Amino acid sequence: MDYFVTADYYVRHPGVMAPEDQEAMGPAKRAVSLPEFLELVQELPEDEKDGLPPEPTPGFYELSPDGLKSMMKSAARVSNQFTAHAMTILTPERAKEIREIRCKDRHSWRAVAAECYDRWDGSWEPRTNQLMGMALCEVAGDLLEEDIHELPWNDL
Repeated sequence: MDYFVTADYYVRHPGVMAPEDQEAMGPAKRAVSLPEFLELVQELPEDEKDGLPPEPTPGFYELSPDGLKSMMKSAARVSNQFTAHAMTILTPERAKEIREIRCKDRHSWRAVAAECYDRWDGSWEPRTNQLMGMALCEVAGDLLEEDIHELPWNDL
């Protein structure tokens, strides 16, 4: 079975996903967290562990340690910029809206970004930017004094 590893609770559990979430999942049949994936791999019979990890899916990056480090630095830089932007556009009322979108309506981070973009005439690109959705949730959680790493926001 092909797995898609993600920290987004509402991709791993029934929720509203952006088309880009589906695209990112590719042929995977199931979305799991990293701890779940590591547990699943440990439970595989030894003969099925041969060849892990599998060949990269066509169209996906084949990363080296240096490439991964560079990608992580870039993501951190962009994430910080999105967090700063979210801090300028969020009010307590908008924070409550985001909580409803994420926690009640069960939107993935990409779907949160798209919904907020549409509601507030967003300026980020793409409108479904996962890092912006995460930043919006983080800032909203801070304004509401809630831990976004706990349910109903997320579980990691």
